[in-house]
Amino acid sequence: MADHGPLHAIVMLRDPRDIVVSVHAKDDARYWTNLRMWREYHRAAMRLDGHPRVVMIHYEDLVRAPSETQATIARALPFLRPTSRFEEFHLTARPSCESQQALGGLRPPDAASIGRWRAHKERLAGQLRIHGPITRELIELGYERDDAWLDAFDGVVPDDTASHWPEHRPLRQRALRDARVWGCGWRGSPCVARSIVSGYAADAASVDPSARSTG
Repeated sequence: MADHGPLHAIVMLRDPRDIVVSVHAKDDARYWTNLRMWREYHRAAMRLDGHPRVVMIHYEDLVRAPSETQATIARALPFLRPTSRFEEFHLTARPSCESQQALGGLRPPDAASIGRWRAHKERLAGQLRIHGPITRELIELGYERDDAWLDAFDGVVPDDTASHWPEHRPLRQRALRDARVWGCGWRGSPCVARSIVSGYAADAASVDPSARSTG
């Protein structure tokens, strides 16, 4: 944020269990995203928590109490000029065709999607088996008080079907991520970055191609 001048941001938080059982109209034959992607975005969001120019809101608050959520944002960002009320979003918004497809059409805020994961336990069980536990994050976000919610998965057979977005970051993307972390971006130190990519490629070639990545 320090490098972006007077930038302000609104960060939307949501129960990851509901996120990973969502379906997008672009590929309604599969679940759209997964816990791997949620974790990456969540970690990035948490680095902004407490920043004076960042407002954290919960999706659940937005759909349950849109007026109160709008007031919260207005208090945090008083320079914004309201043009309509959140509960009338479906009457006033003019989103692009692509956004309408993502939204599944314009409609008023609806809390029916909260807790939808309970109807997709096999999917969530599969995500937990692939990507590991999320109880700590659920408690930190205020969605659970302990791990008792896991009792709902007794006898559930995990569904490991792949999501639209990859369950594991492709090797090239992992290399680029590490290059950024180590301060050797493409322009700054191309030789080092290429070495990192080559290292991942060598690792990939040395293992059984049918083995699942753990990245």
